[in-house]
Amino acid sequence: MRVRAFRVGDTLIELLAPTRPDSAVAAFLERRGPGLHHAAYRVPDLDAEVARLGAQGAPFLGPVAAGRAGTRVAFLHPRWGQGTLIELVEHPHVVPGTEGPAGS
Repeated sequence: MRVRAFRVGDTLIELLAPTRPDSAVAAFLERRGPGLHHAAYRVPDLDAEVARLGAQGAPFLGPVAAGRAGTRVAFLHPRWGQGTLIELVEHPHVVPGTEGPAGS
């Protein structure tokens, strides 16, 4: 996948382009066309957030996994996000209370 990112204020916007026809992003584009693929939120403690949301019945698409640049990620099923895939991102070495945009 090719990724291009740019910052708008405190928000990081990433543009995604598939590099393989069998990728999740390619399947999304084939099925739904161009548009919002997912929204990501930075969390200071991913395990605690997964436990908290799981206790509320949030459906996750799989276990916590390694993400890009040393991050840890978890994805909520789109039905939990009113049709939008939600990514929770924990960045290494972030001091709680200083979180910024998910991709920063």
